[in-house]
Amino acid sequence: PQPVVSTHELMELFNQPLYERLKESLAGESTDERSWKKIAEDAHRLSEVANLIAIRQESAEHPHWKHMTSDVQQLSFELAEAASQQNQEQARSLFDAIVRNCNDC
Repeated sequence: PQPVVSTHELMELFNQPLYERLKESLAGESTDERSWKKIAEDAHRLSEVANLIAIRQESAEHPHWKHMTSDVQQLSFELAEAASQQNQEQARSLFDAIVRNCNDC
């Protein structure tokens, strides 16, 4: 298998919609059971996209990618857990950390 789109396009196609949904979902003060489930699902999706980025050949040219994608994956797992516990403050904090990590890259 070969990548179909560039890493930048991959992130625009997959990460950007996830970030927008998570930002919107976490903006309110309270969410219902269904909303928390969607937050957890989107957090798991972020983890998988991090895997796709980490295994690209370009990662050899950017050694920091492995570390940063690993961080995103861990933070995403933690976000999914915070969502399963319906912990809005922790979920927001973790989402902010994910966004900072991506911006730093």
